[in-house]
Amino acid sequence: MITWKQGYYGWWNAYDEKGTKLVVPSVSKVVDSKDDPELDNWIEEVGEEAAKRIMKLAADRGTVLHTYMENYFLAWAKKGQPRKGYALHTKEDNRPNQKGRHSNKANRNR
Repeated sequence: MITWKQGYYGWWNAYDEKGTKLVVPSVSKVVDSKDDPELDNWIEEVGEEAAKRIMKLAADRGTVLHTYMENYFLAWAKKGQPRKGYALHTKEDNRPNQKGRHSNKANRNR
């Protein structure tokens, strides 16, 4: 089982059953660690300005996905694994009840 502990600077660290800190490199670290002639050819083909714009959009999408996944797993760690067929919500008051309706008061007025 993996446990999560918040570190000194606010980052969350994963530990295995023996208390050993798990180290996982970021995607950026892995991608930056090797030369990529195909990427260089693509930048030359589309132009540097277009490549920067496309890469910025891709990076923004990755940041959104990363944030979503981080929030999902932090909520999972806090609340436990969701029951089969139910989405894991990050707000306590917005979980669907057994009839699939949300318990949030704002949703009741719709």
